[in-house]
Amino acid sequence: MLQSQLQPQYQQFSVWRKTHLIQGHPCIIAAYVNDADNDPDYDHIMPTIGISYYEPTSSYNPKDKLLCYNLYQLKILERELSTNDIIKQRQTCNKSTLLGGCLPYNADYGYAIFGIVDKQNVILPLRLKVDRSDEPNLSLGASPVQMQDTITVFNLVLGRNYVLLRYKSYTEVPSSGNATAFLSSRYYKRHTFRATNVINVYVDPEKILSNGTTYYRCVCVS
Repeated sequence: MLQSQLQPQYQQFSVWRKTHLIQGHPCIIAAYVNDADNDPDYDHIMPTIGISYYEPTSSYNPKDKLLCYNLYQLKILERELSTNDIIKQRQTCNKSTLLGGCLPYNADYGYAIFGIVDKQNVILPLRLKVDRSDEPNLSLGASPVQMQDTITVFNLVLGRNYVLLRYKSYTEVPSSGNATAFLSSRYYKRHTFRATNVINVYVDPEKILSNGTTYYRCVCVS
């Protein structure tokens, strides 16, 4: 929430979010929906991945369109950032979860994702993909499921050796140090490979639980 800003906050929050999306930072936002708990603050969180915007970027424009996922479907939602569409008060929100709900008119919540902290620029860029787009609702008594995880590592140098490290908690992942510091950290598992291409794809034989946390880092060792 923009604690130092007066309400309504939707215009200032829209500018803040637009700035980050233009810079390539995905944002997690909080939304009202009309088919959930009717919480006074928000009911649901969603990732926003892009924006169709008008200049100037430093000001609010109700014609800007937000691109987001509802976290239930592999479908990009496009919603106009106006009070006629996605901006609503709690009592006037008329959109369901699948439609992306409504963004609060008065007090807004969210954060920007800047990416991995790597102060020495040691780790390689990678992408984690799982084989499910849905997630059991544990609050309703559903059991967690296993998800097959596939890790793609980029920017490799042919002929060099790399180690892919798997962690169970973010508290075990180094945020600084050289490759030796990562290799001596409290990782859970490691996978060593030699680059035969600039990209390496690894299917981890140990799947991820949907209610757990898993982190990967890749470093060059020789």
